[in-house]
Amino acid sequence: MVLMPLLSHEDYVQSIKQLYPVGEYWDAVFSDSESELSLYVDGLAASAKRAQDRFVDLLMEAFPNTANELITDYERVFEVTPEGELSDRQNHVITEWIGSLFRPTDWDAIAAEYSFTLTLERQKMFCCGLSSFGDQLWDVSARSFLDFSVTMPIGTEDETKVAFEAKMWALSPPNYYLNFNYPRGWYDIAEEFGFTLTDSAEETYSLDGARLEDLLWGSDAKYYLTLEMVVPAGTTSEEKENFETEISSVTAADYFIEFNYTEESV
Repeated sequence: MVLMPLLSHEDYVQSIKQLYPVGEYWDAVFSDSESELSLYVDGLAASAKRAQDRFVDLLMEAFPNTANELITDYERVFEVTPEGELSDRQNHVITEWIGSLFRPTDWDAIAAEYSFTLTLERQKMFCCGLSSFGDQLWDVSARSFLDFSVTMPIGTEDETKVAFEAKMWALSPPNYYLNFNYPRGWYDIAEEFGFTLTDSAEETYSLDGARLEDLLWGSDAKYYLTLEMVVPAGTTSEEKENFETEISSVTAADYFIEFNYTEESV
Protein backbone atom coordinates (compact mmCIF):
# COMPACT_ATOMS: atom_id res chain seq x y z
CA MET A 1 0.00 0.00 0.00
CA VAL A 2 1.42 3.40 -1.02
CA LEU A 3 0.93 5.99 1.69
CA MET A 4 1.79 8.98 -0.48
CA PRO A 5 2.55 9.65 -4.16
CA LEU A 6 6.21 9.01 -4.92
CA LEU A 7 7.90 11.95 -6.63
CA SER A 8 10.69 11.74 -9.18
CA HIS A 9 13.95 13.64 -9.05
CA GLU A 10 12.60 16.11 -11.62
CA ASP A 11 9.44 16.63 -9.53
CA TYR A 12 11.60 17.76 -6.63
CA VAL A 13 13.67 20.02 -8.92
CA GLN A 14 10.57 21.81 -10.16
CA SER A 15 9.11 22.08 -6.64
CA ILE A 16 12.29 23.68 -5.30
CA LYS A 17 12.51 26.11 -8.24
CA GLN A 18 8.99 27.33 -7.42
CA LEU A 19 10.32 28.56 -4.07
CA TYR A 20 12.48 31.15 -5.84
CA PRO A 21 11.22 34.53 -7.08
CA VAL A 22 9.90 34.86 -10.63
CA GLY A 23 11.58 37.06 -13.21
CA GLU A 24 13.93 37.11 -16.18
CA TYR A 25 17.04 36.86 -14.01
CA TRP A 26 15.92 33.63 -12.35
CA ASP A 27 14.70 32.18 -15.63
CA ALA A 28 18.11 32.87 -17.17
CA VAL A 29 19.98 31.31 -14.25
CA PHE A 30 17.86 28.16 -14.26
CA SER A 31 18.03 27.87 -18.05
CA ASP A 32 21.73 27.07 -17.63
CA SER A 33 21.86 23.54 -16.20
CA GLU A 34 25.52 24.08 -15.21
CA SER A 35 24.95 27.29 -13.26
CA GLU A 36 25.83 27.26 -9.61
CA LEU A 37 22.18 27.68 -8.57
CA SER A 38 20.97 24.92 -10.92
CA LEU A 39 23.55 22.51 -9.52
CA TYR A 40 22.57 23.50 -5.98
CA VAL A 41 18.87 22.84 -6.64
CA ASP A 42 19.73 19.55 -8.34
CA GLY A 43 21.63 18.49 -5.21
CA LEU A 44 18.72 19.38 -2.94
CA ALA A 45 16.34 17.43 -5.16
CA ALA A 46 18.61 14.37 -5.09
CA SER A 47 18.74 14.50 -1.29
CA ALA A 48 14.95 14.80 -1.03
CA LYS A 49 14.51 11.87 -3.42
CA ARG A 50 16.82 9.69 -1.35
CA ALA A 51 14.91 10.58 1.83
CA GLN A 52 11.66 9.62 0.13
CA ASP A 53 13.05 6.29 -1.01
CA ARG A 54 14.46 5.57 2.44
CA PHE A 55 11.09 6.30 3.98
CA VAL A 56 9.68 3.24 2.27
CA ASP A 57 12.69 1.22 3.40
CA LEU A 58 12.19 2.43 6.96
CA LEU A 59 8.66 1.04 6.99
CA MET A 60 10.09 -2.34 6.05
CA GLU A 61 12.84 -2.12 8.66
CA ALA A 62 10.35 -1.23 11.42
CA PHE A 63 9.30 -4.88 11.75
CA PRO A 64 11.69 -7.81 12.27
CA ASN A 65 9.85 -10.07 9.82
CA THR A 66 10.68 -7.67 6.94
CA ALA A 67 13.92 -6.17 8.28
CA ASN A 68 17.11 -6.41 6.25
CA GLU A 69 19.61 -3.72 7.20
CA LEU A 70 18.49 -3.70 10.85
CA ILE A 71 18.22 -7.45 11.34
CA THR A 72 21.57 -7.39 13.16
CA ASP A 73 20.21 -4.86 15.64
CA TYR A 74 17.11 -7.00 16.27
CA GLU A 75 19.35 -10.00 16.91
CA ARG A 76 21.43 -7.98 19.36
CA VAL A 77 18.38 -6.73 21.25
CA PHE A 78 16.74 -10.15 21.52
CA GLU A 79 20.07 -11.92 22.06
CA VAL A 80 19.67 -14.17 19.02
CA THR A 81 22.68 -15.77 17.34
CA PRO A 82 22.76 -14.98 13.57
CA GLU A 83 22.20 -18.27 11.72
CA GLY A 84 20.99 -19.17 8.23
CA GLU A 85 19.60 -17.02 5.46
CA LEU A 86 17.87 -13.68 6.01
CA SER A 87 14.42 -15.32 6.26
CA ASP A 88 15.74 -17.75 8.89
CA ARG A 89 17.22 -14.92 10.93
CA GLN A 90 13.94 -13.00 10.73
CA ASN A 91 12.01 -16.05 11.95
CA HIS A 92 14.44 -16.59 14.83
CA VAL A 93 13.94 -13.00 16.00
CA ILE A 94 10.13 -13.27 15.72
CA THR A 95 10.17 -16.51 17.72
CA GLU A 96 12.23 -14.94 20.50
CA TRP A 97 10.14 -11.77 20.48
CA ILE A 98 6.85 -13.63 20.86
CA GLY A 99 8.40 -15.97 23.39
CA SER A 100 9.60 -13.09 25.58
CA LEU A 101 6.11 -11.61 25.58
CA PHE A 102 4.21 -14.78 26.46
CA ARG A 103 6.81 -16.88 28.30
CA PRO A 104 6.34 -15.94 31.97
CA THR A 105 9.19 -16.24 34.41
CA ASP A 106 8.26 -17.82 37.74
CA TRP A 107 9.86 -15.17 39.91
CA ASP A 108 8.37 -16.58 43.11
CA ALA A 109 9.83 -20.02 42.42
CA ILE A 110 13.30 -18.51 42.06
CA ALA A 111 12.85 -16.56 45.29
CA ALA A 112 11.64 -19.69 47.10
CA GLU A 113 14.95 -21.41 46.31
CA TYR A 114 16.60 -18.80 48.55
CA SER A 115 13.74 -18.67 51.11
CA PHE A 116 12.92 -15.15 49.91
CA THR A 117 9.46 -13.71 49.30
CA LEU A 118 8.71 -11.13 46.61
CA THR A 119 6.29 -8.32 46.01
CA LEU A 120 6.26 -7.24 42.36
CA GLU A 121 5.28 -3.87 40.93
CA ARG A 122 5.48 -3.23 37.19
CA GLN A 123 6.60 0.29 36.45
CA LYS A 124 5.41 2.22 33.39
CA MET A 125 8.19 2.57 30.87
CA PHE A 126 8.95 5.94 29.29
CA CYS A 127 7.20 6.29 25.92
CA CYS A 128 7.15 9.36 23.72
CA GLY A 129 3.59 10.62 23.36
CA LEU A 130 2.39 8.81 26.50
CA SER A 131 4.78 9.78 29.28
CA SER A 132 4.68 13.14 31.03
CA PHE A 133 7.40 15.61 31.94
CA GLY A 134 9.20 14.39 35.03
CA ASP A 135 8.47 10.67 34.50
CA GLN A 136 11.32 8.28 35.29
CA LEU A 137 13.32 7.32 32.18
CA TRP A 138 14.64 4.06 33.68
CA ASP A 139 16.88 2.20 31.24
CA VAL A 140 16.14 3.51 27.74
CA SER A 141 16.89 0.07 26.22
CA ALA A 142 14.40 -1.78 28.44
CA ARG A 143 10.89 -2.76 27.34
CA SER A 144 9.63 -3.62 30.82
CA PHE A 145 10.72 -2.46 34.27
CA LEU A 146 10.07 -4.74 37.25
CA ASP A 147 10.42 -3.40 40.79
CA PHE A 148 10.83 -6.17 43.40
CA SER A 149 10.46 -5.78 47.14
CA VAL A 150 12.41 -8.65 48.67
CA THR A 151 11.93 -10.08 52.16
CA MET A 152 14.79 -12.28 53.37
CA PRO A 153 15.40 -14.56 56.36
CA ILE A 154 17.31 -13.10 59.27
CA GLY A 155 21.05 -13.17 58.78
CA THR A 156 21.00 -13.57 54.99
CA GLU A 157 24.51 -12.96 53.72
CA ASP A 158 25.37 -10.55 50.92
CA GLU A 159 26.71 -13.44 48.82
CA THR A 160 23.24 -15.02 48.85
CA LYS A 161 21.65 -11.76 47.69
CA VAL A 162 24.17 -11.49 44.86
CA ALA A 163 23.50 -15.08 43.74
CA PHE A 164 19.74 -14.50 43.90
CA GLU A 165 19.87 -11.34 41.79
CA ALA A 166 22.21 -12.99 39.27
CA LYS A 167 19.78 -15.86 38.75
CA MET A 168 16.83 -13.49 38.41
CA TRP A 169 18.69 -11.56 35.71
CA ALA A 170 19.78 -14.75 33.93
CA LEU A 171 16.20 -16.08 33.66
CA SER A 172 14.50 -12.78 32.83
CA PRO A 173 13.28 -12.10 29.27
CA PRO A 174 15.48 -9.93 27.01
CA ASN A 175 15.36 -6.20 27.65
CA TYR A 176 13.77 -6.48 31.08
CA TYR A 177 15.15 -4.14 33.72
CA LEU A 178 15.01 -5.53 37.27
CA ASN A 179 15.25 -3.44 40.41
CA PHE A 180 15.57 -4.98 43.88
CA ASN A 181 14.51 -3.26 47.09
CA TYR A 182 15.26 -4.78 50.47
CA PRO A 183 12.98 -3.39 53.21
CA ARG A 184 14.35 -2.69 56.66
CA GLY A 185 15.12 -5.82 58.63
CA TRP A 186 15.75 -6.50 62.29
CA TYR A 187 19.45 -5.74 62.05
CA ASP A 188 18.72 -2.43 60.31
CA ILE A 189 16.24 -1.40 63.02
CA ALA A 190 18.61 -2.46 65.80
CA GLU A 191 21.37 -0.33 64.27
CA GLU A 192 19.03 2.68 64.04
CA PHE A 193 18.38 2.41 67.81
CA GLY A 194 22.03 1.82 68.65
CA PHE A 195 21.23 -1.74 69.75
CA THR A 196 23.06 -4.93 68.81
CA LEU A 197 21.23 -8.13 67.88
CA THR A 198 23.57 -10.85 69.08
CA ASP A 199 21.48 -14.00 68.72
CA SER A 200 18.07 -15.31 67.75
CA ALA A 201 16.31 -18.61 68.33
CA GLU A 202 13.13 -19.82 66.68
CA GLU A 203 10.76 -22.56 67.78
CA THR A 204 7.70 -23.93 66.02
CA TYR A 205 4.52 -24.32 68.04
CA SER A 206 3.19 -27.87 68.20
CA LEU A 207 0.35 -29.39 70.20
CA ASP A 208 2.55 -32.41 70.83
CA GLY A 209 4.68 -31.68 73.86
CA ALA A 210 3.45 -28.10 74.12
CA ARG A 211 4.48 -26.33 77.29
CA LEU A 212 2.12 -24.48 79.55
CA GLU A 213 3.80 -21.17 78.69
CA ASP A 214 3.14 -21.85 75.00
CA LEU A 215 -0.49 -20.96 75.62
CA LEU A 216 0.62 -17.39 76.19
CA TRP A 217 1.77 -16.98 72.60
CA GLY A 218 -1.68 -16.19 71.29
CA SER A 219 -3.97 -18.18 69.04
CA ASP A 220 -2.42 -16.76 65.83
CA ALA A 221 1.20 -17.44 66.76
CA LYS A 222 2.92 -20.36 65.04
CA TYR A 223 6.52 -19.47 65.84
CA TYR A 224 8.22 -18.44 69.06
CA LEU A 225 11.18 -16.15 68.50
CA THR A 226 13.73 -15.04 71.05
CA LEU A 227 15.91 -12.03 70.28
CA GLU A 228 18.99 -11.40 72.40
CA MET A 229 19.77 -7.69 72.42
CA VAL A 230 22.72 -5.71 73.76
CA VAL A 231 21.69 -2.11 74.47
CA PRO A 232 23.56 0.94 75.73
CA ALA A 233 23.63 1.46 79.46
CA GLY A 234 20.77 3.62 80.62
CA THR A 235 18.40 2.65 77.77
CA THR A 236 14.89 3.61 78.89
CA SER A 237 11.79 1.44 78.85
CA GLU A 238 10.23 3.79 76.30
CA GLU A 239 13.15 3.28 73.92
CA LYS A 240 12.78 -0.48 74.26
CA GLU A 241 9.03 -0.28 73.62
CA ASN A 242 9.59 1.84 70.51
CA PHE A 243 12.19 -0.66 69.30
CA GLU A 244 9.83 -3.60 69.86
CA THR A 245 7.08 -1.79 67.97
CA GLU A 246 9.39 -1.26 64.99
CA ILE A 247 10.49 -4.91 65.05
CA SER A 248 6.88 -6.12 65.19
CA SER A 249 5.96 -3.91 62.21
CA VAL A 250 8.35 -5.83 59.94
CA THR A 251 7.65 -9.28 61.37
CA ALA A 252 4.95 -11.69 60.20
CA ALA A 253 1.82 -11.82 62.35
CA ASP A 254 2.28 -15.51 63.15
CA TYR A 255 5.45 -14.79 65.17
CA PHE A 256 5.49 -14.30 68.94
CA ILE A 257 8.65 -12.40 69.89
CA GLU A 258 10.39 -12.37 73.25
CA PHE A 259 13.04 -9.69 73.76
CA ASN A 260 15.92 -10.26 76.17
CA TYR A 261 18.00 -7.16 76.91
CA THR A 262 21.54 -6.98 78.24
CA GLU A 263 22.97 -3.55 78.96
CA GLU A 264 26.52 -2.75 77.95
CA SER A 265 28.93 -2.42 80.82
CA VAL A 266 30.01 1.14 81.51
